[in-house]
Amino acid sequence: MTKARIDSVLSILTGTVLNVVVIAIATILIKGKPVSGFLDIAAPFHDRFGSIGLTLFAIAFACAGISAVVTVGLGSVYNASGFLGYHGRITKRGFRLAFVLALTVAGVASLLPNQIQIMVFTQYLNGALLPFIVIPLMFLTKDKSVMGEHRLGKATLLLASLVSFV
Repeated sequence: MTKARIDSVLSILTGTVLNVVVIAIATILIKGKPVSGFLDIAAPFHDRFGSIGLTLFAIAFACAGISAVVTVGLGSVYNASGFLGYHGRITKRGFRLAFVLALTVAGVASLLPNQIQIMVFTQYLNGALLPFIVIPLMFLTKDKSVMGEHRLGKATLLLASLVSFV
């Protein structure tokens, strides 16, 4: 196994385990209470673990936010560039300008009221757009002339279909 593959597998597994742990802890602590803001999410951590729990929650939330902004921002700019036929690289001025614009839009959006509702809406939007992204990708990644020896097999395509449309 190559170092890149080991890195990818370990990163994905670690991220998955951490996500499951966070969701499980949040489920236990929030216990079905209505959530209308971030303080509603943080309060159970403070109630259960005191100021240390609140501090750890704040640090984890800030790290997750920073990581998400950079990852989603870069991913969005790469996707938009490819979709528009502009194969920009991070070293090009136009690409960096688009990335700064994406970060600026995210920063302005973070100042809007009703952030929980905005997050829920964006997740619905992501779900609605998913088939329009996944279906063409599945056709491209199963095509040997496009992917060569790295094309997806039938089992992987079946799994991708199940995950995407269930």
